[in-house]
Amino acid sequence: MTKQVQKHKIYIPDSVIDGFCYPFAKTLLLKLKALEKEDRIFDKKSLENMSEGYFRLTKIADCVSMSLSTQIGFENNITQCRPEEFQEFIETAEEFLAIFEIK
Repeated sequence: MTKQVQKHKIYIPDSVIDGFCYPFAKTLLLKLKALEKEDRIFDKKSLENMSEGYFRLTKIADCVSMSLSTQIGFENNITQCRPEEFQEFIETAEEFLAIFEIK
C-alpha cells in the first residue's frame, strides 16, 4: 500500500496490516459519533430499567461498535456498558486511528 488521502491525510505502510482498514474504521467511528449526537447509542428501554448502571446499546450502535472494536483490537465487550465505558471506547478508537494520521 502507499499513502492514501482521505478527509485527513493518512499513512499506511507498504506492508499489509492484516484485517485492518483505516478508512473503514474511521467511517465506523464517525458513525458512532453521529449516533451519539443523535442520542441513539443506548436503548431507551434499558435506560428505564437500569440495573447497576449498565445499559444495552441500540442495535445499530451495537453493530457499529462491534465492527469498530474488531478493527482496532479492543477486547472489552461493550454490548452492555456504562456511558463512561462507552466514552472510553470512543477515545481509545480516536487515539488508535490517530496513529495513522499525518500531522
